[in-house]
Amino acid sequence: MFAVGHSKYAKTTISAEELLNHSYEKLDSLKKVQKSIQNIKFQRTFDGQVPGQPSNMDVYESYESKGNYLTMMAMTDSQIIIMPEQGTNTYQQLLDYGAIYNLKDLYEKYKDNPNFSKVVNMISVSETPEVGTSSKSDSSSESNAKESTSSSGTVTRANVIDKVEDYEGHKLDTSTYTYKEPEQKSDGSWGFSFVDKSGNLAGSYIVNSDGSVEKFDSKGQPE
Repeated sequence: MFAVGHSKYAKTTISAEELLNHSYEKLDSLKKVQKSIQNIKFQRTFDGQVPGQPSNMDVYESYESKGNYLTMMAMTDSQIIIMPEQGTNTYQQLLDYGAIYNLKDLYEKYKDNPNFSKVVNMISVSETPEVGTSSKSDSSSESNAKESTSSSGTVTRANVIDKVEDYEGHKLDTSTYTYKEPEQKSDGSWGFSFVDKSGNLAGSYIVNSDGSVEKFDSKGQPE
């Protein structure tokens, strides 16, 4: 999202120019495809996502990236670190391999850029921590709503989990894994990842706008 820093991982994230042009190139199943994008959404992760992280560090992630992985953003009062998330990234790995930027330097460098406010307005950050998939409500109103959205051809936040469970042929294993909140991507698809109880990335799902489901392992490879 910024000018390329010292790390090779800086090039794995969507740049400000690509965001402004609403288009970026993604490596998908070993081939490059052009993707459209309207905005980038980051969601705060649960505590302990990054082993060894300082108490003043907040960690966020986004499904918008240039490959089959999540984009991790770690922030303190003075720095921001960007790198792809394909497993458990420790704090030391962030320091060793992440693209590290000084927030004050970034602001001073770009504050007078006419596109600065445009880019800022195209990035949203949710402070709601990710949670495990909870049990379904027994209320008749929610049950009826879920039944309606599940049978519908339209993919929505309310039936994403149902689509994945239909794909797997069973309920999601919430006793073994923690499933993150689904997020809608700019192409209309929905995605979410899941981690084991130690916080290690175990895999992810993409539910396309036509209802088809794609599953990826912890390394971002299709299963």
